[in-house]
Amino acid sequence: MELPGRFDGWTRVGALESLLFWGVRFSLEEALRILDPVMEEVRASGIHNDNQHAWLFARCLSVTAFIEQPAAGVAKIRELLSDLRFRPNEIGTVVAALGASRCDDAVEVLMELAGADGKGVEALLESWIEAIHALGGRRAASSNCYRGF
Repeated sequence: MELPGRFDGWTRVGALESLLFWGVRFSLEEALRILDPVMEEVRASGIHNDNQHAWLFARCLSVTAFIEQPAAGVAKIRELLSDLRFRPNEIGTVVAALGASRCDDAVEVLMELAGADGKGVEALLESWIEAIHALGGRRAASSNCYRGF
């Protein structure tokens, strides 16, 4: 998966997902050695040129939520989401991955996606609410995530 290649992004991400599903652990650095070429290729060709690029990039982000140290993966997701503008329908899988990560830091990212005015929740709807619910715990409850929804 680390060998240089072009147009193999779906294969790289799928292989990494399969390995994670079967219990193989990856550090952020190891995962990024596999995912960075994919994300660079997608960025170079234009993430928003077609839905396939946006979905592939979102799938790369989603995988980073499940690395050995989820807080590092969530920080990477936050960094990349703040750099790029995604439409809400393009990041539903990322939102779901944040919820499934069981990482307390994911609550902060979800709150940023919601926005101060809550418009982000309106746009993301069910995926955002389910992610907050999946995270549960004291931190999600104390951040008033459910207020007004």
